[in-house]
Amino acid sequence: MNKVIANALREKKQKQARSEYLGAQARPSSVLLDEAPPAQPAAQPAPQPPLTVAEKREKLAEFVSQGYSPADAARAVGYSPTNASTVMRTEEVQAYLAKARAELTSISTVKRCDVLDLFLEAADMARTLADPQALIAAGREIGKMLGFYEPEKLTVEVSGSVAVMAEKFKQMSDEELLAIAAGEQPVYEGEARRLQ
Repeated sequence: MNKVIANALREKKQKQARSEYLGAQARPSSVLLDEAPPAQPAAQPAPQPPLTVAEKREKLAEFVSQGYSPADAARAVGYSPTNASTVMRTEEVQAYLAKARAELTSISTVKRCDVLDLFLEAADMARTLADPQALIAAGREIGKMLGFYEPEKLTVEVSGSVAVMAEKFKQMSDEELLAIAAGEQPVYEGEARRLQ
């Protein structure tokens, strides 16, 4: 899925570049071929300020939508790869990914019904070839697409002290959170249990 997203975004950028190139070709050039362009002083890139937490999350989502693994994307923006799954579950990253998927859907020619047709053709082919394993796999994918399977339910119980700690973190600024991550401020401790 990530490769499909990356390919569609790449196609969109290529189309934009082609249209810009063709637009530049149509404009008359005022520079003679014998003239050399004026020399420009080499510009030094301005130092980039460190990314805020929100910017890091947006960049992480951008890299993931381009096809990078969450661990590689986390490394690229300065997060530890072990924290990639935690950051990926945040509301901000999920919102950025949803926005990227919506953009891809708007430019993509492949729609949900096309994928369903593909699975139905695969099921017909598996039936023709008498391949029960492939037929079951196609049926499973069709069932998932149509929502025939009940979603997995997880229950998370948050104790009072953890809820208080989570609320304190939500109220902190990016600078305070970065200071805690860098070890400059004490970390609030608490307990959390995951129930299934």
